[in-house]
Amino acid sequence: MKEIKYPELEKKLLTGNEAITGTNNRLIDYWAWAHSMLVDNSERGIFAEFLVHTAMKSTETIRRNWTSYDILSPEGIKIEVKASGYIQSWGQEKLSPINFLIRPTQVLNAEDNNFSGGKVRQADVYVFCVHTHTEQESINILDTSQWKFYVLSTATLNEKVGNQEKISLTKLKKLNPKETDYSGLRKAVLEAAGKFKI
Repeated sequence: MKEIKYPELEKKLLTGNEAITGTNNRLIDYWAWAHSMLVDNSERGIFAEFLVHTAMKSTETIRRNWTSYDILSPEGIKIEVKASGYIQSWGQEKLSPINFLIRPTQVLNAEDNNFSGGKVRQADVYVFCVHTHTEQESINILDTSQWKFYVLSTATLNEKVGNQEKISLTKLKKLNPKETDYSGLRKAVLEAAGKFKI
């Protein structure tokens, strides 16, 4: 392994009360400005990761970027989170179809910033998160009753679709994923990973 001059930075949980030096603002002002449009695809995806993180009771203190999976459960289950929704932040002539990217990827080692090996699906379980609400007037990303979750083991995904890069919700349902609301998400993931004991 090559020598790393600048090692991976330590992850530190911030509170939002931190001052932005040289201004009258705090970090929470930036967060509100930058991340309030939760219906945007990128923000919805990150919020979906947060829902899975909390449902799984993950002990990771902050979200990690550039890792081979999105969430690590306390049981050691590596989880990939995919999110989609019918309503977008931009003007629409009709509701958006629900599709998810599922392409295999190369492993990125965060310690030395190198890719290794061939392309694979690197998580143990996939959680497909669908914001199901279809009325703009009452849309609320923060309301978990507006979400549905479809949980599938990566082994099943690999067996049924091979190296396919994208899947629609209709085709996903034909693979018989575990469908659940937020309250049943942890159990569904444990079952999909073969870790649930009755």
